[in-house]
Amino acid sequence: MPTTLGRHLVDSALPAKYRGRGELTKGSLNELLVGLAKEHPDLYPDAVTKLKRVGDEVATLDGISVGLDDIAPRVAERDAALGPHAQAFRRATATKDKEAALAAGFDSMLKLAKNHPGTMGTMVRSGGRGNAAQLMRAVGAPVMVRDSKGKVVPWLIDRSFSEGLKPADAWVAGGEARVNAVLSNISVVEPGDLAKILVNNMGDQLVTTPDCGTKNGVSMLGSDPHVIDRYLTDGRLVTPHLASELARDGKAVTVRSPMTCEAAHGVCQRCQGLSPSGAHHLIGTNVGVRAAQALCLDGDTEVRMADGSVQKIRDIYPGDQVLGCSVEGELRPVRVLDRFANGKKVVYETKFRLGTGTSKNILAMVSSLDHKALTVTSSKTRPRPAADVTRVEKPRRGRFYAKLSQSFDDATMGDPAAARFALAIGVLIGDGCYTGGVTSNGVSFSCHDDKLVEDLAECLREIGCKLVPQTTYGEYRVTALNGGKAVRGAPLAGIRNPIRAELVRLGLWGQYSHTKQLPNVSGWSNKAVADLIAGLFATDGCVHIAKTGRICLQYGSTSRALVEAMRYLLMTRFGVYPSSVGTYYKKKKTGGLHRPAFKITINGHDNVTRFTRAIRISGVKGPKLSTAISAWSRSKTSAEAGRCAFVSQTRIGLRDTFDIHVDHPDHLFMLANGLIVSNSEPLTQFSLNAKHGGRVGGAGDEKKLEGIKGVRALLEIPSSFMHKAVLASRDGEVSKIAAAPQGGHFVHVGDASHYVPPEHDVVVKVGTSVYAGDLLSDGVPKPDEIVEHKGLGEGRRYLVDALADVYKRSGSEVDKRHLETLAKSVLNHVQIVDPGPDDAFLKGDVVDYNRFHAALAAGKRRVPTADAAGETLAEAALHHTAGTVVTAPMLDQLASHGVTSVQVATAGPRAVPVMRSASRTPLLNPDWLQRLGHRYLKESLLAGIHRGDVSNLHGASPVPAYAAGAEFGLGQNGGY
Repeated sequence: MPTTLGRHLVDSALPAKYRGRGELTKGSLNELLVGLAKEHPDLYPDAVTKLKRVGDEVATLDGISVGLDDIAPRVAERDAALGPHAQAFRRATATKDKEAALAAGFDSMLKLAKNHPGTMGTMVRSGGRGNAAQLMRAVGAPVMVRDSKGKVVPWLIDRSFSEGLKPADAWVAGGEARVNAVLSNISVVEPGDLAKILVNNMGDQLVTTPDCGTKNGVSMLGSDPHVIDRYLTDGRLVTPHLASELARDGKAVTVRSPMTCEAAHGVCQRCQGLSPSGAHHLIGTNVGVRAAQALCLDGDTEVRMADGSVQKIRDIYPGDQVLGCSVEGELRPVRVLDRFANGKKVVYETKFRLGTGTSKNILAMVSSLDHKALTVTSSKTRPRPAADVTRVEKPRRGRFYAKLSQSFDDATMGDPAAARFALAIGVLIGDGCYTGGVTSNGVSFSCHDDKLVEDLAECLREIGCKLVPQTTYGEYRVTALNGGKAVRGAPLAGIRNPIRAELVRLGLWGQYSHTKQLPNVSGWSNKAVADLIAGLFATDGCVHIAKTGRICLQYGSTSRALVEAMRYLLMTRFGVYPSSVGTYYKKKKTGGLHRPAFKITINGHDNVTRFTRAIRISGVKGPKLSTAISAWSRSKTSAEAGRCAFVSQTRIGLRDTFDIHVDHPDHLFMLANGLIVSNSEPLTQFSLNAKHGGRVGGAGDEKKLEGIKGVRALLEIPSSFMHKAVLASRDGEVSKIAAAPQGGHFVHVGDASHYVPPEHDVVVKVGTSVYAGDLLSDGVPKPDEIVEHKGLGEGRRYLVDALADVYKRSGSEVDKRHLETLAKSVLNHVQIVDPGPDDAFLKGDVVDYNRFHAALAAGKRRVPTADAAGETLAEAALHHTAGTVVTAPMLDQLASHGVTSVQVATAGPRAVPVMRSASRTPLLNPDWLQRLGHRYLKESLLAGIHRGDVSNLHGASPVPAYAAGAEFGLGQNGGY
């Protein structure tokens, strides 16, 4: 077989089965290697190593040269392709018409660039380097560019970079070039930098003990999905069943949290709750690092692959082929471009009913509420969030449906042999016998439908076969015309009968009635599939016509696999939706039962009509069905095929979730049960897309933070905090609100004046009672100001809610325990203002909260909650930390959660809570070796020398243990 040197080198690295597969691209090579890894995991490591060695040798010894010919523009072809669009652009007067002309020209240039000859064109087509858009700009023409805000600039650029741009073109294109240069760095640098900062803050959050014994926690509504898999402070584990009861009760509950855990180091198993597998985290599990690096469909959701098989979404990888779908419901095979493991999310089971049957016709999808399915409401199809099923449409049942596929695009399919043999194969699967081995005698056929026999005989003559009647009426043998010609080559060597050869080729030979299956028709045209079904239905199908003219179609067989395959083909190829597969038993005259038989039923005018249009049944059934359908008028209440009425939506709980990104313009793909769902491009926790800005979001003038800039703003607390809200600096009553001469307002609380800038609205009125830290204006409260006025505990709670809101607005609902672990890590220090009677602290020291708590708790007394106003907490209460001064709002909150008494300090040190930026917080760690895993190394080392810092090699952080090396893993209670 002719080959090239490159192909030979690649083949030499691959197992024999995977050689000689034609031209390889990045995508096809990835698909090949994924298939190799799945089918032969034992061969995969060696093959990949050899393939990498081949690549290294070629890159080192040969490489690729790029000459001037590679970037030479094909001016004549370029001008011919771009000319009509350039004329349309110049004639256009409206901006939208100009943009349309530019977009059309861009597409033409892109198509031309994909076929560019030379080394650069080869690299682009192979996926090895660059992309068609980049090559287009170099050898064709950029055509259009965008400004810094992403809007199309109404300017046509008709020369390539290799020719050189006109001065005006270069000036217009410069803005996009600068933006792209910045974004190409930021999109990688910012998420990576943030991930490192978070790991250095949370890296010592180990599970260190089974139970810290705390009775404190955070308040959540019983309907909040984040309560699942956590412990209530009364000791109960919140299961999905208990969560449903709590939701019905409608009250707030107190759940244990990593944020309020009182373990001396790290977090306990009970405060952390259950892992995604449903078990307690093992002692020593670093939940901090997992949370920092962690952040949709349930992982067990089954997806329909392009070959008709079924695979769990967790097991699908880039390069796999699934069934994509258009908004109009047209299916076609598409490639999976990417796979996302989205971590643990709260998922819901949304149920739809196909037809009016029993629960067997229930189709369900288990997904997060933001996942989308193809639905139809008031006859308008579009993807819509699953949440809309409950929030909008559930009160109006009968108005909201899931939309299933309606047709199949077979433009790229067409097995020539299938087109010739399909009808005959279908008839023989139904009433044929081909149970022998490859070298046994031919195929037999039994039928009492003379019209079907005539149709089959005509079909067989076209493929070189004939029917030979036997002595018993209705019995035939299928033989080759004129003795046939022997086939050469395994596995068909020696076979003279073309139909038997085709049965062997399709893998059908030797099957008995109860083991019969359909061939793999994934490459067949719709016409061939229709002929196959026509043959099957002509033999084992039946038509029921009621006195009213109503038609019901049935198909049955003793092979369940055959019936299920028939049902799948009808749904995916022709938009015909039969009932679920039913089972029935027939008694033997001699006692006992025959083998079980299986059947499907096609009901409804729309379903039957679609079947009749697509499938031309041979024999006597075809004409009878056509006559009956022409006389059957559609009822006004007749349902449309492929519309599934919404039934219910039930919260399941936290599950591992996955999603895929498919190569389809409508981004839809098909689940195994037929539901059409949308792929998503979810954000990963703590690695938000850097292109999302910290900007005003939502409708109107609502001021919110979004994206990675929003996360960084909340954690780094810059002095120029975006959308910063104005907070009251003291308790008191709003005494005056006056317009400021420079714009904005002055809000007076007692004798303190607060300036509200003109871009913010005042949210209080004269006479309103406020407490320090309460909002005086709209906007986003700055976290360190919340901490300053309301304490560490309230600051942690606010930070968790604010971060959760940022992620939710960016399209991702994360497990709040990740955020609670982060909040505890970055808000865990106080500054000593009064050392107290002991010499354990110095005034001005910034110390760990646990150390301060232990000193404060040495002198305490218990008082009724109602009498605690103005006192300093010696022990935490709910989420409020020790050292917090009790205020009137706190008293109301404690009383509402049944806290009747609290521990208050009688002596000990006094301190104020501290919040540093997340990039500076790791420097507050007293372990000098652990600090070296972060940044600011010179500053950290000098501070450690001045203070005489020490390091614990077997503590909760892996850094000192890694640095020491020899003693790694010898720590106690999960330590390193």
